[in-house]
Amino acid sequence: MAMKVSSVRGLVLGTPAVEMSRRFYSDVWGLTEVAYTGSRLAYFTCGGADHWVLGLEQSEVPQMSRLRLGVDTSGDIDCLAERLVGDGLEIDSLPAPLLGPGDYYGFTMKDNAGRLVEISALETPRSGARTDPSGTSHIVLNCADVRACVDFYERHFGFEVSDWYEGDGLIFMRCNSAHHSIALAKSDRDTLNHVAYQMQDLESVVRNSERIKHDAGQNPIWGPGRHGPGGNVFSYFKDPAGFVCEYTAELIQIGPDDKWVAKAWTPGPNVSNVWQTGGAPPAAAASMSGAGQFQKNDGGH
Repeated sequence: MAMKVSSVRGLVLGTPAVEMSRRFYSDVWGLTEVAYTGSRLAYFTCGGADHWVLGLEQSEVPQMSRLRLGVDTSGDIDCLAERLVGDGLEIDSLPAPLLGPGDYYGFTMKDNAGRLVEISALETPRSGARTDPSGTSHIVLNCADVRACVDFYERHFGFEVSDWYEGDGLIFMRCNSAHHSIALAKSDRDTLNHVAYQMQDLESVVRNSERIKHDAGQNPIWGPGRHGPGGNVFSYFKDPAGFVCEYTAELIQIGPDDKWVAKAWTPGPNVSNVWQTGGAPPAAAASMSGAGQFQKNDGGH
């Protein structure tokens, strides 16, 4: 049986500011460092089942080094790898245990834009207390050819379009009950737009945003607010390397029996933030554009 992706586990970020980023994600953002291999790679977890949701590695320039997707079982991994090869795609190696904390089994490959994608099954979920953040909610990717990316993630990984902005400015895609696990943004570059971390509820998003403002002296670049597509509450910040990270909660859930009809949304400030609070969207959009990030598929900026 041909299996599909069922979750977004997280990512690995290359950063020229590893030590500052380590302190930010541990002391400010609320993740827990679970392993550190000198100056090369640090792993972070949070309150969910994944043994790690974020990796930081030393890099001369900011870049998304790896996108991490999940499937349910190791058998699903074997089926998916076989199907992808049958589709004419190349995978880097046969499915095998992966390096890093936790017993992940999977493989890596490149997507249509040249991004390195890890697909894995978690043999033994992590047992931990319910804390904020509790895991990766969704990841948004900037795409030079957004429709080609949509086709790739639909055709090969089983994602479905939930909603989109008119003009294909942003296309929301799901792989489970969440309204979107990835979103693809029209851009002139293939880079990271932002990564969102799941919080318990609206109160938790607002409370932790205020904590960062008061304790770390860092204001959100946008939020708290509520999006129209997806209905989720949000608050966006920048890490020391300039990557955008988001606290989010209350994302619309779409059950298998729900008669969901994807629709086009007209872009505008009353749609991107129905509350009309928390700063100007253009300033946040500039931070999410990925300007200054390294693009692996073209060898430079």
